[in-house]
Amino acid sequence: MKEAINSPIDIGEHIKYLRKQRGLKQSDLAELANMSQSAISYIESGEKNPNIDSVILIANALDVPVAELFVFNDSEIEEEQNNYIDIEEFLKNDNISLGGQPILPADKTYILNLLTLLKRKHAVK
Repeated sequence: MKEAINSPIDIGEHIKYLRKQRGLKQSDLAELANMSQSAISYIESGEKNPNIDSVILIANALDVPVAELFVFNDSEIEEEQNNYIDIEEFLKNDNISLGGQPILPADKTYILNLLTLLKRKHAVK
């Protein structure tokens, strides 16, 4: 069920979703919309609200009606989240290689330990 959104953050998230769906980088969208990459970044992150001119430029660049940018489907959020790969699950695969050499179980454990330390470091902040 689609519903109208009220938050510029949601608009930015929806623009990001549509951009990624089309296989575009922020720089690609910026070029198509005749905007700066930083402007696209600010809009997608919700740091800045897009003005009407920016909305029109982005809609044209994404080849969607302007109204499409104001409609957000909850399943799009789930789809975006499902695009992530859990690295712990990934490392359980037996056929992982680096530079053509298989990653040994001991190395996988080492990698997971490093990631655990990194996760703790970021949790402390």
